[in-house]
Order: sequence, then C-alpha cells, then structure tokens
Amino acid sequence: PAGGTDTPGPSKSDTNSPAERETHMTYAKLNAMQIITAGSDDDCVALAPAGTAAPTTLAIPTAFKEVGWIDKDGVEFTADDSVDKRRAHQGNRVYKVQMTESDSGLAFTALQSNIDTLKLQWSVKESSEDSGVIKHVLSSSRKVEDVAIIVYAEANGHKYLWHCANFQIGEREGFKLANSEDVAYKVTGTFTGDITMLTDD
Repeated sequence: PAGGTDTPGPSKSDTNSPAERETHMTYAKLNAMQIITAGSDDDCVALAPAGTAAPTTLAIPTAFKEVGWIDKDGVEFTADDSVDKRRAHQGNRVYKVQMTESDSGLAFTALQSNIDTLKLQWSVKESSEDSGVIKHVLSSSRKVEDVAIIVYAEANGHKYLWHCANFQIGEREGFKLANSEDVAYKVTGTFTGDITMLTDD
C-alpha cells in the first residue's frame, strides 16, 4: 500500500531447522577403523555336519574343520532378491513393491586338494585303501550337500565370525588340470537357516 514499508519475509536459511542446515559431512563422522579389509592369516572357512550349533565365543569349535587356503578373491556373501513392482493405470506409476524372492548365500574358492575338498566337488560313494593305494568311487552326479558353516575374519584389531547351521551347497563349477594355473574348487551355496554373527567390534 501507498506510504507503507516492505517487510521482508524470513530467508530460507532462517526457516530451516538445525537438522536441515547441517547437511554437510563433518570429519568427526569419518572413521577409517570402521572400514573392514579382510585377509588376515587367520581368516578361514570351516565346515561341520548340518545342524552343528553356533559357538558362544569367537573361537572356532573343534567340531568344525577348516577348508584351508582360500583364493585371493576371498569369501563373498551373496544376495538374490527379486521384486514385483505393482503399477497403477495413472501414469503407469509404481504404487507398491512386493518382494517375490529373497535369499542369501556364500561363494568361495578352495585351493587345497584333499578328501574334504573332494567331497565339496564330488559325491563320494565309497572310499577304501589297499596296500597304500586309496580308492574313491565318485558319483557322476551329486545331490545338494547340507553342512554347517563358519566364516571367520580379522580386521583392524577385531574379530568377526558368521555361523549358519544349515548351508546348502548346490551348483558346481568345473576345475582344470593345467600347468598355467592351480587346481581350485569353486563352492557356491545358500543359507537355509538364520545366520549368527559374533564380533568384539
């Protein structure tokens, strides 16, 4: 109005709450000790009969047997999720996302060749020994192998242990006998029970 004075409204910075203003990262939130880089000498994968209970400490129980050397690519926890995106007529917009499949698994490559890794690759029907000669009868096909599994790792001065009483080893990959690379056994499986994680971190 004529003769009046303009009263400016509050600026955007004045109306924002402290939480809205503090959107920048501060160095206090950066902690390199929370970045896990595995690969210690004590890292391992260990197997036991299916149903073997989880330990209550970070020590691997004697019921579990370590697989041995693991390929440099390490141990990979895998996730396989599928969703169904429900769409509406209006604009073909998604109004709901429904989980249709969800499971977690593990993959690693064992480097040592022994009776334990032999059983991961083949179904051993029978074994015998005669005059120092060991004979294994291997099935040309195999069933899903159900075992208990522990994955153990150390990093940044802390210990981490994952356990599942039912880990099912399914599809195999072949292995090669060659002078250009080592024989290796790729193990891929699915957790069919809950996973217990123990740590001192």
